[in-house]
Amino acid sequence: MLTACGDGDGAAPRATATPAASPTAPATPTSAPFVVAPADWGECGSGLQCATVRVPLDHANPGGGTISIAIARLPARDASQRIGSLVINVGGPGESGVEFLRNGGGGIYSDAIRDRFDIVSFDPRGVGDSEPAFDCLDDLDPWVYAESSPDTPEERAEVERMSREFAEACAERSGELLPYLATEDVARDMDMIREALGDEKLTYLGYSYGTFLGAIYAELFPDRIRAFVLDGAVDPSLPPQEDARNQIMGFEEALQAFLDDCASDASCDFYNGGDPGAAYDALLATIEQEPLPVGDGRTLGPGAAWLGVAAGLYDELSWSILAGALADAQDGDGTLLQYLADFLMGRNDNGTWNNAVETRVATRCLDAPGLTEDEERALNRELMQLAPRFGPDSEEPIADVCDFWPVPPRWSPRPIAAAGAPPIVVIGTTGDPATPYQQAVGLAGQLASGVLVTYEGEGHTVYAGTSDCIDEAVDTYFIELLPPPDGLVC
Repeated sequence: MLTACGDGDGAAPRATATPAASPTAPATPTSAPFVVAPADWGECGSGLQCATVRVPLDHANPGGGTISIAIARLPARDASQRIGSLVINVGGPGESGVEFLRNGGGGIYSDAIRDRFDIVSFDPRGVGDSEPAFDCLDDLDPWVYAESSPDTPEERAEVERMSREFAEACAERSGELLPYLATEDVARDMDMIREALGDEKLTYLGYSYGTFLGAIYAELFPDRIRAFVLDGAVDPSLPPQEDARNQIMGFEEALQAFLDDCASDASCDFYNGGDPGAAYDALLATIEQEPLPVGDGRTLGPGAAWLGVAAGLYDELSWSILAGALADAQDGDGTLLQYLADFLMGRNDNGTWNNAVETRVATRCLDAPGLTEDEERALNRELMQLAPRFGPDSEEPIADVCDFWPVPPRWSPRPIAAAGAPPIVVIGTTGDPATPYQQAVGLAGQLASGVLVTYEGEGHTVYAGTSDCIDEAVDTYFIELLPPPDGLVC
């Protein structure tokens, strides 16, 4: 998947390949005890308190070494009404929950939630302030902004070379951590965070990929759940072909909705006489032939343009920004479209990168089973027809970094029931491009206690600030443990 959205990172489904010589994959966890120390909080600015939680590197071998998970909290405002901690995962994989709170993310929640809960988030293993940090390359620009859909043998060969070098660099720099970055590892860490917080049961809010993390936690620890809300759902039962098809079609439909909206409004910056669709196709074809200059001396190629457009489709509120970026690009300036791509992928203004992309790739390679070349060829052929703007340009398989990953996948798609868990609220948005609505329907249906809530609108995730109807239903559930009615539509 693209980013901050599901259990992948936007690369096409990969063909299977024989793994290189690899470290031993994690085994089935044993019953050996691991003592989790209470969080030792310290002030860390902006009203936050920060701490670290020591967890096993390998949960199957708790005595084999530990790593640290960075956590942060915004304390409840009314100690007399405090219920406990609300633990949040903001998506990814690879996104920093600590940075989310540092940037004021806790302020988006209602007064009722802020009064009664400590807002807690964390940097998953390998991410951000957690140690050790997962690291592969110093300069991610060439890899992230490579040709997104190579359509010549030379372009495909270049993608294969870069993918192989990326995997080799990850193994060289972060080989010890590399086998232990699967979502199941993070779910087990999250249960130890619960212990460190002193909460008997977990109150959890997962956005996007955080819904996949939450579903796995619920499967592992259904009796340790107090209240769970999963917003922008990933369906863990989907085979990789269907997962890719759903997301590519989600972005294709979101792009069409954006273009239709722009065509109906002469004030849209990309109006183009009422035919922005034709203008869009011409612009992308031009960028394919000749990259556009960017203000910092870089050039905007087709890979960055594709990512910049995707970034502008995550939220309907971003459509005006996307229209301006496309209009600028039409005038020969790719700066704003490149900025959108940089924002989506975690590139800083000074040219440095956070490690969200690297950890996202690592988690996807461990979580996602591969396709054979024949399966990928058939899928690409289908997507070329279904999604002419967001689908591939060629049916030929494209080498993916996971083809060369030194550890084989640890996840196989399957439904998760989480039998014995209390109600788990699953929120789906009908116009969500990144985690399409049918995935929320699928996840809510397979969970034994799933409660489906639908938001009719555009955008990726909705709780906290988009819909009063959604916010009131979720707040009531978190505070009073009264779930909304199954099938609620807002």
